[in-house]
Amino acid sequence: MAAGATPVDLHLFEPKEGLRALTANFGSKTLGLLDPGTGTGLEIPLGAAVSRFVPIAGSDGKQRLFAWHGGKTVAAGHLVDLDDLPKKKGKAVRRLDFSAVVQGVTPAGQLLLVQLASSAAPLALVNPQTGNITEFQGTGELVGVLATTPAAPTAFVLGSTATGLRLSRIDLTTLAGTTVNVGMPGPQHLAPLGGSGVAVLGGGGDWGNWVLAAPQGDLAAAKLRFAEAFALDGLLQKEAK
Repeated sequence: MAAGATPVDLHLFEPKEGLRALTANFGSKTLGLLDPGTGTGLEIPLGAAVSRFVPIAGSDGKQRLFAWHGGKTVAAGHLVDLDDLPKKKGKAVRRLDFSAVVQGVTPAGQLLLVQLASSAAPLALVNPQTGNITEFQGTGELVGVLATTPAAPTAFVLGSTATGLRLSRIDLTTLAGTTVNVGMPGPQHLAPLGGSGVAVLGGGGDWGNWVLAAPQGDLAAAKLRFAEAFALDGLLQKEAK
């Protein structure tokens, strides 16, 4: 590593050459590849700065990670093939360009959900094995993203649109999606309900605190469960619908 380089993220992995450490360096468009056994290292130049690593478990057994910049200023990321990195160096790194700045990354089984600073296409699905990118439209400005992996990887997306709050469910294998309008005021948060579904939490105004529970399967208004005007400690104050 260059003198003065400051690592901001670190990932240990073990290819056939032995234990290695990969670093993302502050203010640098490089990756640091270190051999702890010999104390030697080298820098791998990148086309864009990175500051965070997301490890990926591939179905083909290969070790990979997604490197991106957590400062929310870069519209790109890098797929790193860790097994080939010691030998191929920069040739084992693939740059992925997105239509907008990357704001967050959510693992979804063997896939990645990338949140983008865009109201037109705010979410992208990345297949790390192929590098293919699928961008989703119509979710609205992202409020929250949650990935579940019961039988198949699924994404629940909470978005804000001109007509109100919208909850979408996307099957990440078939890319089929369903959407329902939530239509509730106040700040919102998306939370898992074990393996059974998700909950949308919010509060404010005359409604008090409220929660909307959605099952793991296809979204349908008839299957949603809603309760409002209760205290955060769980004591019912008004009513449940």
